[in-house]
Amino acid sequence: MNLLDLNEHTLLIIFVFCSLADLQNLYLTCKKLQEFFVRFDRHLFKGHSFDLVMTGSRNSGKIHQNTLHDLTYLKRIKLSHNWRYGKYDEKILFKHNVMYPSQVLLEKDLFHMTHGGQLRIHRRLKSKKLVKEQAHELIGKSRDGDITGFVKEGNTIFGGRDNGYAFIYEDGEYFEERISDHIGQRRAFINAVDIHAETFLTASMTSMKIWHKIYELDMVSLELQVENDGIFKCMKLSPNGDECLAGKYSDRLKEALRLFDMETNTERILSSPTSSVYSLLWKDDNTVLTANYDSTLRLFDIRSNDEQVWMDPYDSSIYSLDYDGQYGVLCGMMYHCRVNLFDLRMAKKFVQVYFPSLQNVRGSPAYSIACDSTQLFIATDHNLRILNFDADWANAKDYCDIFNFG
Repeated sequence: MNLLDLNEHTLLIIFVFCSLADLQNLYLTCKKLQEFFVRFDRHLFKGHSFDLVMTGSRNSGKIHQNTLHDLTYLKRIKLSHNWRYGKYDEKILFKHNVMYPSQVLLEKDLFHMTHGGQLRIHRRLKSKKLVKEQAHELIGKSRDGDITGFVKEGNTIFGGRDNGYAFIYEDGEYFEERISDHIGQRRAFINAVDIHAETFLTASMTSMKIWHKIYELDMVSLELQVENDGIFKCMKLSPNGDECLAGKYSDRLKEALRLFDMETNTERILSSPTSSVYSLLWKDDNTVLTANYDSTLRLFDIRSNDEQVWMDPYDSSIYSLDYDGQYGVLCGMMYHCRVNLFDLRMAKKFVQVYFPSLQNVRGSPAYSIACDSTQLFIATDHNLRILNFDADWANAKDYCDIFNFG
């Protein structure tokens, strides 16, 4: 009797006892088994896909919500393998001769990217083009002050510029206001912004400010509520908006990581010994991830002050962060538009290192990164790199053991 002569119920009972490697080999044997695995994808592969890095199905991490394609459980397994072993196809978009850093933000159907003083919103495509090059929507003008950071909550986009102006774009209406009256480009520079409901935050080279949006004669305005002195490089409101995590640009006492209570405006110095925090995000209500000048990725628990540290193998500062909502953390590095992948379950060691081609960028930092389960977007000083991991045909660029000389 041939295996395929058995009914589907019997086949399913047999295959449940097979290992993942056996199932993947069986999938490649014939078209009939491929069709069978597609129909019973949930029964056969869901348990194997729970805790995969970058594509895990347990709790459906945040990047899965931004993934344009619907993923089967078998597809998740294949994609995670490609992330781990560096199998991707690279695409270069939006080349520009003038050097400037860009910021990127990814949603399920839309991709946002700054170009100098303008924010361009592009539609994402399911074809090999990945992103429609012609912008779907334009915000601001390229000759305006460069956009140094922006965030989106619901239909509201809030951004800051290097000339001290902040802008709000909401339901097609654009509002801009100068919120830093300091003379000189460097002192007016807005390093970071954030938003929660009607509360807006800005961090500049002189202070961190909390604003409240008000309406006067059908005009939007920002009213200053609180100002905290200090040079803050980055900040992020907690998921519930009760606290604000902030990283100082430089602190000689290595106390750069601060936590502010939004109701009382009390400041707490967190015991994470680093002199400068370049990027940060909340992992959950109680733990945070920080990218630091001292080439470390740190996971810090604000309840217990416990901390776990990962080091960059090339001793390079970390410029940007993104997180898959479960275990995978991507770090955009200071040189060669390199990105590191870390697994929070693996102490101290990186999972993979991605080196985009150095065409027209050479030593560019990865200024801003964004990802979903299939693609990684890297903003360099001359273009955008998209690494597409839905590319089983690609050659593996595996650097996970690059420092293993044994």
